[in-house]
Amino acid sequence: MKIKYISMVLLTGLISLSACKKLTDGLDVNPNQPTDAPADLQLNGTEVASILVYEGNLARIGGIFSNSFSGSDRQYVEYENYNSNAPDYDDAWDILYGNVISNAKIGEMKATELNNKLQMGIFQVIQAQAFGTAASLWGDVPFTEASSSEFATPQFEAQADVYAKVQTLLDNAIANLSSGVGSGTSKDIFFSSDAAKWVATAYTLKARYFLHTKNYALAIAAAQQGILNPANNMMAPHGNTYNSDFNVYYSFTVYDRPVYLTADGAYNPMLLDASTSVYKGNAKTNEGARLNYLYQEDIYVGGLELNSLSADFDGSGPDDTGFFGSDAKFPL
Repeated sequence: MKIKYISMVLLTGLISLSACKKLTDGLDVNPNQPTDAPADLQLNGTEVASILVYEGNLARIGGIFSNSFSGSDRQYVEYENYNSNAPDYDDAWDILYGNVISNAKIGEMKATELNNKLQMGIFQVIQAQAFGTAASLWGDVPFTEASSSEFATPQFEAQADVYAKVQTLLDNAIANLSSGVGSGTSKDIFFSSDAAKWVATAYTLKARYFLHTKNYALAIAAAQQGILNPANNMMAPHGNTYNSDFNVYYSFTVYDRPVYLTADGAYNPMLLDASTSVYKGNAKTNEGARLNYLYQEDIYVGGLELNSLSADFDGSGPDDTGFFGSDAKFPL
């Protein structure tokens, strides 16, 4: 009887374990490393990743090369001397292809399955901006085979071909956005799924890339249907929480890498400064306000700096808020 009892207990335990296993199948998921997300959250994550590309290191280096900023410390001194090599752009490439384009493609597929043409169009505009940026920066880049598990080594396509395919992608986006089919989402941090604003953005991007390929008449025609009111610009929203929603420039110049990036000796501030011999103002204009909005002396590290003053955060008044303040929206 004792042996039978033990056997019965073991049998009952095995049945219970089997039942529990069925209940928990597929639920062994780390909540901090999700493997999937609905389309609206996919859109949110894709847009945040794009901010890191367009407002991050690429923009800082471009600002140094165009003499709007100065590289003042460590590797940024090398940028100041126009010394740069491929690894300087690895992170931007990885985020652009691995986070923006890849996620946008997945989001487009999910929206297609739901026949949500509004969201399809938004994801297509995001892809077009990313591919156009890649082509403008690096020339020949992956397009058709990009960010796909089917192609471990995606084929690079000629820059001109990528630009042409970007135009087609934007045409498709405009058609989807104009269809009136599908629902929006508040997770869209740029335009809250306002189809008209996304259409205007698509046309503005068409104009940008027509300019790159010297199709000037087409660029003018597209621009006339693009963003005509500054209030409708695509802006990256920001706030006052470090490692969360800071303006990327603010985070870099104030918290992460103070002194690396300043404006000491940069040419652009001189163009706006009435006390210099190269001042570009005249009797009808005063560039003082623009100068002070972009640059300030001795805020954090000394010398001429990017104006990172922030109302209600650094104790600055609203009139002192700078273009690079912690919660300053950034134009994309």
